[in-house]
Amino acid sequence: MKKIFSLMIVLVMAVSVFAGCQTKEKSSSPDEVSIEATQDEAVNVATQDEAVDVATPDEVAQNDGFTAPETVDVKELMEDLPELSAEDFVSDHHKCNMLYHNGLLYSNGKIYDGKGEDKTYSKEYIRYFSINDSVILYAVLDKDKEQSEIWAVLADCSRRAKLTLAKGYADPLFIDNGLLYYTEGVVRDSINTLDLNTGEITQIVSHCHMIMNIGRKLYFQDMSDREDDETALCCYDLDTKEQKEIYRMTGAGRVIVDHDLMYFESNNTVYRLDPQTDSPEEYVKIPEEGWLFIIVNGTVVYEEAADFDDHSLWAVSDTQPAHKLFDTRKSHFYSCLGDAYYLDANVMDVGIINYYYDGTELKEHPEVEGDKENRLVFVKDGKFFYQDGKTILMSTEYVDDETYPSNK
Repeated sequence: MKKIFSLMIVLVMAVSVFAGCQTKEKSSSPDEVSIEATQDEAVNVATQDEAVDVATPDEVAQNDGFTAPETVDVKELMEDLPELSAEDFVSDHHKCNMLYHNGLLYSNGKIYDGKGEDKTYSKEYIRYFSINDSVILYAVLDKDKEQSEIWAVLADCSRRAKLTLAKGYADPLFIDNGLLYYTEGVVRDSINTLDLNTGEITQIVSHCHMIMNIGRKLYFQDMSDREDDETALCCYDLDTKEQKEIYRMTGAGRVIVDHDLMYFESNNTVYRLDPQTDSPEEYVKIPEEGWLFIIVNGTVVYEEAADFDDHSLWAVSDTQPAHKLFDTRKSHFYSCLGDAYYLDANVMDVGIINYYYDGTELKEHPEVEGDKENRLVFVKDGKFFYQDGKTILMSTEYVDDETYPSNK
């Protein structure tokens, strides 16, 4: 019963994640990376193929006064950059929505300063990107959905260079010591490096999935040595160039990162992994008929289902016992907003309700200044960004003083 419900919710969540990827309003934080199972990515990719018509760099739209950055040679662009290191990049390789860094909000070819003075560096559909104070890495999928172009553009959006071509849905991770680290494949099942000086490409990991990085380490599932329903959570160290197995997970193998701490579920136990030690420790237990949903600010949210039309959402952490958030008639969805979430649920005897959740309590949808139709799209460090027409502004009216004390 549990496996049936788990598969159903995984597929539903995959569609939800895809919806977030298409819409800039549904966003995520670099600190909160949800790593989905292989079938999630496959569903996501298949749906994207049907829905997105992708332009190539030569077909960039010139409307709205947009002018593409000057295209230069890779080595010429690198000369304008300081020495780059993996830990200086911020990315969110699985939600592919919004990233907040040094007071700026990044999303799909645009940079928002919260004041309406936006910068655009690409009119193409960008599925994955990583940011640094000096450079932005992004990938553009071609019209045939067979390969991606990986580009680097200066943070001021003035100049860019094409770094390489990669198979399938490529994901640029970071640049470290002159090497571009990136993934390629339909489900990003290999990790490669490109020497930006010589152009040499080297595959460092194959048959993998669920790729992400924290600091100078890459974490992934090794898909080459699977037994029954087990998968191995592994790590590749950039300094030692060594790959090691961390834990054998049983079940769906969902891994989530919350504020640079990694969590994963195995045999109804949620483990926490400190990247400094790579030693997993038992965090909380969830019921046999439950499955991991999200983790927000240290709170584990999981779902239970008595049957297909009778679901409930629960929360538990190392400081608070398990308690029910609400009952739902069917599975629900979430939208990650940086430090918080929207929980969209068809609540028993009530109907559809959108909750704002920061890991402590359910709250009403927060209103932001101006027209009530303006939509909250991101929450980070007490800053609330909302959509107003075609741009994104930072709210000066709404601040949650209990969670984020205001200095006003």
